[in-house]
Amino acid sequence: MKRHYVFCEGPTEESFVDNLLLEHFAPRDVIAKPLVLPSKAGSTSRQHKGGWTSYSKARRFIRLTMEQMHADDTWFTTMLDLYALPSDFPNAATDADRSGEARVVALEAAFRTDIRTDQLWRFTPYLQCHEYEALLLADPEALLRFYPDRQDAIAALRQDIGDLAPEAVNEGPETAPSKRILRHLPEYTKVLAGTLVAMEIGLPTLRARCPHFDAWMTELESRLG
Repeated sequence: MKRHYVFCEGPTEESFVDNLLLEHFAPRDVIAKPLVLPSKAGSTSRQHKGGWTSYSKARRFIRLTMEQMHADDTWFTTMLDLYALPSDFPNAATDADRSGEARVVALEAAFRTDIRTDQLWRFTPYLQCHEYEALLLADPEALLRFYPDRQDAIAALRQDIGDLAPEAVNEGPETAPSKRILRHLPEYTKVLAGTLVAMEIGLPTLRARCPHFDAWMTELESRLG
């Protein structure tokens, strides 16, 4: 049985791995397992939930975990938001003038270079453009499963997004995917609804509507067999 470790920043991403990726990769004889980044300064304990606030802290945790678990039957990846990227992230300032997927691809390349070594190379970085809620915008009507009486709010959200593809919804403080959802659906709670809505949408739709997400999944499938 191969193992696929996903470094993520909080309980919603952790649940996404447990409920969508685990099921997807199981027929390939692969176990997908989330590892939540530590939140306390200097901590390397997986018991401290949340923590995409310091790249240097995340880097220490990722490298230490890879050193402990690196093997021929393992692969490591991340599920982290581009939105509110830590200021000490590699090349964050250099690539600030880029936008959209071009910026994400450049930052992921810098991430890969910074983490990988000749011995620790089984690593595929993934940054969500622009944050987790972009995946939910692949089918906003799926929010009705959790908020069945809010048809008008979902319709307004759909109008707000317009013709933008989910991954093209930007990362502005008022226009990021989560901010748009909250503007029309203030009762939305990522921890409570985020995974259920993604499960309602399903991986096939997420992959069809989110090309960068699909490219990540495709690479993992090729790496894990």
